[in-house]
Amino acid sequence: MAAIFRRLLVTQGILSIVVSLASLIINSPISAQGIRRGRVPPKKLAAKSRSELAVKADELFWQTFHTGEYQNIQRALNVLTAAYLQTPGDAKTAAHIGFMHNWRVAERNRLESVPATITDDIILSRRYFQEAVRLDPSDARYLGFLADSILLEGNLHKDDRLTQEGYLLLNNAIKAWPEFNLFSGGFVMSRRLFPEYGRHAGQSGRLANRPKDLCERKALA
Repeated sequence: MAAIFRRLLVTQGILSIVVSLASLIINSPISAQGIRRGRVPPKKLAAKSRSELAVKADELFWQTFHTGEYQNIQRALNVLTAAYLQTPGDAKTAAHIGFMHNWRVAERNRLESVPATITDDIILSRRYFQEAVRLDPSDARYLGFLADSILLEGNLHKDDRLTQEGYLLLNNAIKAWPEFNLFSGGFVMSRRLFPEYGRHAGQSGRLANRPKDLCERKALA
């Protein structure tokens, strides 16, 4: 009897999911007819203003980061993600979410036991920085962090094409803001975060040192 009841619950749950999916498809602004006619969906627009929740999420983000509260990353992510879901066109919130995921995997050695699923943070970081760049392509920091995430994801999947894409994107980010992206790119490509990326491992030190050289040249100018 109990087994039959469990099967009924499972069936009911599956039917509920199917009905929900059907409703989403029917009510979607991207209709099947529009797809057949080759209509291009409207471009996602950046938010013109920031929500109150987004501002509070920013405060929690900076508090967590500046005080080095690695153990509170998930708490900050919960608030940041809630703000993003409320206003998905907010580039800054998207970037802060991406950075938190990046930080969690970067300092994973602080965990007593590092789970294999920590690598999911690399994928989530890339996705949110992708949104940040799309919503605000003028901020070269977002582009640099996106390149870093793609490099890490390419290394994770042993995908040479993806790794090359990240490396080329990093070069573009460096051209846009060398003082910032030379350092962040050099850090990601260092052996601390990228032990298997041997082909460019020697370059990481040169990348990390070039911002200092640039600053020294500007100071002398």
